[in-house]
Amino acid sequence: MPYFSIIADEVTDSCGNQEILSFCLTFLDDNLTKPKIKEVFIDFCYLQRTTGHAVANALFDLLKKHGLNIQNVRGLSFDGASSMSGERFGAQAIIRMKNPLALYTHCRSHVLNLAIAHSCSIQVLRNMIDVINEIYLFFHLSPKRQRFLELVLDAFALETCVKKLKGLCKTRWTERHDCLEWFNSLYEYIYTSLHAIVEPDEYPKVIEAVPNKEKWSWDMSTITKAEGLKTSLKAGNNIIS
Repeated sequence: MPYFSIIADEVTDSCGNQEILSFCLTFLDDNLTKPKIKEVFIDFCYLQRTTGHAVANALFDLLKKHGLNIQNVRGLSFDGASSMSGERFGAQAIIRMKNPLALYTHCRSHVLNLAIAHSCSIQVLRNMIDVINEIYLFFHLSPKRQRFLELVLDAFALETCVKKLKGLCKTRWTERHDCLEWFNSLYEYIYTSLHAIVEPDEYPKVIEAVPNKEKWSWDMSTITKAEGLKTSLKAGNNIIS
């Protein structure tokens, strides 16, 4: 591994209430028949502080620990926080004092996440996301409703293996992406589930799937909520968004 790039990020361990720095490398693996760029996790360490000097020194220690030469670093990929990207006291600046050939790049995944998260502040998109989250909670917080959704999927969506909606993550677009993809793939059946709660007599196929042919009964609060969510799903702005 003559030359390589460093990918590093720090995050708070919510259980231990400590800062953790992850340390990954990107390099060209030319030992294969066909050379391939590889990205691998190497190590992590706890940080006493999250200043640029603290992060840089932690990375120096990790490089030394794993027998890696700082002079072989050709790339640095961090987020845009001042402690990482600062031109004078950021970790990237301190590392480049020892190796000017280490080019700093603001992590593209982080840039994409920031851009899309910012676009989600647009009113029409925010409304759509709120509706999706409300529908997720509507089923997630009630085992009975969740079971009903599963029965609808079993009855009408034999091809899908997804049986549960996924909640939205406020800070990670990759998780939002999965949530929206799942919701989009189940859109028709989510609407059917809500409609069947409001008008159960229109869906005998679902009723027949219930063991012992028991009839579903819903309190007025659930019916009212389902009607409201159903109306939101039909709204043109939400469909287009």
